[in-house]
This record gives sequence, C-alpha cells and structure tokens, in this order.
Amino acid sequence: MGSISFEGNDVTDEVFLRRTIHFAEGSVFDEACLEESIQALMDTGLFKQVNYYISSDIPEDEEAEQSQVDLVIRVREKHYLLVLPRIRVRDNETHIGVQLRWDNMWGYNHSLRYLVEDRGSALGIEQQRNEFYYYFPNVNGSSYSLEFFNVEQNEVDESDPGLEVNRIDSSSGFSVHRWLNPYHRNYGWFANIGCSVRDRYNDMLDVALVDDKMSALVLRLEYGYSKTHDYGYNRAGKEFGYAVDISNRMFGSEAEFARHELYYRSYYRFPSRPLDNLNVQTILGHASHDIMDNEAFDLGGEDLRGYDPGRFTGNALLQINMEYLRPFKDHPQWRYAGFIDLGNTYEDVADVVHGGLKTGVGVGLRWKVLSFVKLSVRIDLGYAINDSSYRITAGTRYSY
Repeated sequence: MGSISFEGNDVTDEVFLRRTIHFAEGSVFDEACLEESIQALMDTGLFKQVNYYISSDIPEDEEAEQSQVDLVIRVREKHYLLVLPRIRVRDNETHIGVQLRWDNMWGYNHSLRYLVEDRGSALGIEQQRNEFYYYFPNVNGSSYSLEFFNVEQNEVDESDPGLEVNRIDSSSGFSVHRWLNPYHRNYGWFANIGCSVRDRYNDMLDVALVDDKMSALVLRLEYGYSKTHDYGYNRAGKEFGYAVDISNRMFGSEAEFARHELYYRSYYRFPSRPLDNLNVQTILGHASHDIMDNEAFDLGGEDLRGYDPGRFTGNALLQINMEYLRPFKDHPQWRYAGFIDLGNTYEDVADVVHGGLKTGVGVGLRWKVLSFVKLSVRIDLGYAINDSSYRITAGTRYSY
C-alpha cells in the first residue's frame, strides 16, 4: 500500500478517518480488508456514501507484487448540525420543545444533544424538561469512550385531591465505555461502568403539608455485544447484553434498589431483498424495589404501541417487539412497516411465567433522512388488542 488520501471530508478530520479504517500506508493491499474499511466508515453514520478508487504504476521490469497501490477514499458528508422542533400530544397535554443535535463535533465524531421542552402548566405551575448529553468516543485514539448527561424536569401530580404535589426531578452522571477487542474498533464485546446522582423534591402545594426530598447515588454496570452495519437505507446486525443499576445505603444513597435488565436486538437483512428488514427486540427486567417512589418499569406509548404511555407499571417487565420494513419500489428512503408488540409489567419477576402478555399490532411509515445523522422520521398507527383502542405515535429515531 502506497499513499492513502481522502476526498470530501470538509468537516471530518483525517486523523479520525485513518483511525477508522483497518490498514495503513505500507501494509499489504487486501481488497477484503479495504471493503471492511469502507463499511466501517459507513457504520459511523456520518456519511451518505463512501467509495474509493486506486491507482498503481507498475513498470514493465517490476513484478506486480513489488508495486505500490495509491488509494483515494471519497466520502459524502451529511449535515451535522440540526435544530429539531419537538411536539408531543398526550391525552389533554401538549409538549412543545426544541432539540439541538450536533454530530461529528470537531471532526472527531463527538455528539451533543440539548433539549428544552415546555410541558404546559397545571395549577398555575409551569412544567418543563431540559436534557443535556455529550458523547466523547475513542479518547486519544483508545478503546475508551465517555458519556455525560444531565436531565431536569418538574411535573404536577393532581391524582390525589388535597395532596397535589409539584415533583422536581434531576439526574446527572457519566459513564465510561470500553470496547474489548484488541484493535480499538467500535464493535464486538464491550463493558460499561457509570455513576449518576438522582434527586427528587416533592413540593407540596398545600402549605399545611411538609415537603420532602430524596437523593440516590446510582452505580451502573453493563456488559454486552454490539455489531451493526449501516447500509445507507437500512441496517443489519445484532446487540445483546446485561445491565444493572445499583443504589445502596452503604455508599451514601438514601434509596436502595437494584434494577436488572437483559436485552437482545437483531436487525435481519435478507440477501434476496437487501432493502427489507426484520427487526426484533426482547427485554426482560426486574427490580428489587421501587425507584424514587416509582415502579421501575412502564409500558405503553412507543414501546407497546396502541396503548397509552405508562399504561402498565411494575417492578418486572417482559417486552417483545417485532417489525418488518419494506421500501417503496422507486424510493428506498421511504418504507412501510408492519409490527406486533407484546409485553406486560408485573409485581415480581416470578409472575412473568403466568402473568400473560398484552398485545399491540399496527402499521407505520418510515422516512430515512439521508442528509442528517441517525434521523429517521416514523409514524405508527397501533391497535391495542386488550383495550380495543387505537393510538398514533411518531418520532425522529428508530423504534429500537
């Protein structure tokens, strides 16, 4: 391999591109390795298209094995800055907000998300939600990545007359993620450790009642496997793992719980129909106690389509989602979907075997917006079989 150069990377730093590909100047040319490198660049989600061309100058008196191949990799970058309006209608409530999405910051695939949301007012109190998230991948070219987040919100609970309360919640923390393969590639087995602080302040609206607050220090551990490929219009691969959130008074927390989750997701792509997808997700969850006065799991809305958000709550969960996506003939960025969602929540994980499952079925439409990073507009019409009701859900990212 002779020289390696890049074209079209107006934003993306060449150091990041060289770190992502699987070979370097001076290595033996391998076409299979080259194709893997092109796919690795696509898997970052930063480019609409990646291709290459090669040139070799082989003198007549020199054997091909001794020649050098010069490689040029050409990328078509997406737009990395997006201000996205957010509107959510739930029962009689309307949430209006705006989200800033900045991908590929500094040309090194850093990501930032910032959301400001107005959730309307209740009993004369404004309800809001603010979210901040920052992702720093491959610190100094290593296998380690960092995540930082902060969430603040308040919500007025009027469910108990005379005990109305303004619940003010905040959560902030960080996590350290490490890929366990020896090549510093962002796929395969991984381990994750994180720490967060969650606070809840119950502001009682009746001045005769006493306010109370609670704080939890939460340790998160996760181990799993992830390898998915981005093919432009769709994806393929799988991911699975186990995660646990632990809060205990031994390390200064006022709350005590352990929340366990096993998950598996597969994205099937068929050789005979490469633009079709069959996506499957399974989640099994269990918690030892309530978390900050709330049950650990809820289902409904976007994860059990057809049902109201939070329709089912409990400290154990079984959730199964299946979705088949097929493109329009001449417009592969548009796809229609058929789905079935199964799931329920339970008081205890032992109830999963005999507790039964709720079912939602429906159809939907997907629009893969190729010009922006991980932006997929979706709208679904779900029918709740157990409640005999319909519900429309929409979003700007994958279902799962």
